Amino acid sequence: MDLGKIEQNINICIKILQPEGWILKNELVFIHIQKGLCYPTHKIFLQNNEVKKFKEILENVYINYRQKRESEGFPYDHYRSFFLRNRLFHISRLKEFDVINLSEL
Repeated sequence: MDLGKIEQNINICIKILQPEGWILKNELVFIHIQKGLCYPTHKIFLQNNEVKKFKEILENVYINYRQKRESEGFPYDHYRSFFLRNRLFHISRLKEFDVINLSEL
């Protein structure tokens, strides 16, 4: 079978991090979602009008979706890729940071 010539291309875009792409330690706050897991964000974001929408997203992604998948018997490793990109941190590692419960948002 002759498929002919196949060409493949890949585009790579490299962006340099700008200073505003960093969060200083004293500007960082963690939102305690459940089971000791906390989501990092900037303190300014909590003063924004979008915080209620963000709370809804966190509840849907980390609580409702996770509970549904666990009840269906899916292992955590199979569905964790659907979570938001920021890494979750355990509350025991955050002694030097402000931690806010999701219910307080």
